[in-house]
Amino acid sequence: MKPILLIDPNDNNPKELIKEIGKLDIQYTNLWFWCSTTPWKELGNTVKKLEKKFTLFPWRIDQIEEIYGEAESIIISHPFPFSNISKGLASKVYRILEKNESIKNKVRNMLYILLSTNCSASKVLEIKEIPSNEEIFQFIEINPDIDDIYIEGWSRNRNLDFDKVLSLLEELKRKYPQRNLIYGWWIKDLGLAKEIAMIVDNIIFSNIIHKNPNIIREVMSII
Repeated sequence: MKPILLIDPNDNNPKELIKEIGKLDIQYTNLWFWCSTTPWKELGNTVKKLEKKFTLFPWRIDQIEEIYGEAESIIISHPFPFSNISKGLASKVYRILEKNESIKNKVRNMLYILLSTNCSASKVLEIKEIPSNEEIFQFIEINPDIDDIYIEGWSRNRNLDFDKVLSLLEELKRKYPQRNLIYGWWIKDLGLAKEIAMIVDNIIFSNIIHKNPNIIREVMSII
């Protein structure tokens, strides 16, 4: 299992976090830049300070159009549940890919399954209901050519039963052992991270490393 360090320029201490990341040897596949709302100019300024190869996880069309040249890889997420907004974003992305071969060659598709309506992605996409396990399995099965499956939980959602989330992760890995299973968001406890790491292939760390950039070495060493 390998940790993914996700930099969000809107979160705490991005400058300190970038400084600490600069001290480590991290592959671009495990270093993501993400923000659902940041305009490309602001995101681009933060990217320049990083001075490392990275993966872009964009949520705005201008982020793709203006920063793709800086990114080593670009994740195009396929959110589930669907919404009219997510369908509209997808159609815009495909139009960009048709026109720009340089972007197309960097694209990495990822299934993006949301387990809470109380996260920024769900709010941006106006997701009103979370999917059942059966619906999640169906969504994965109709996308057999996409290896990456990202499951997003959210601890701010007090209705989220984490035991059920662990059971879902276990079942997903059992059903789809060859897929790359990623779990992420709002992991504040390294003990919990160890428990999740026994199941999934990757864990995304963002909030915990923004709040305490000095914890990165521990994050990298315990997994």
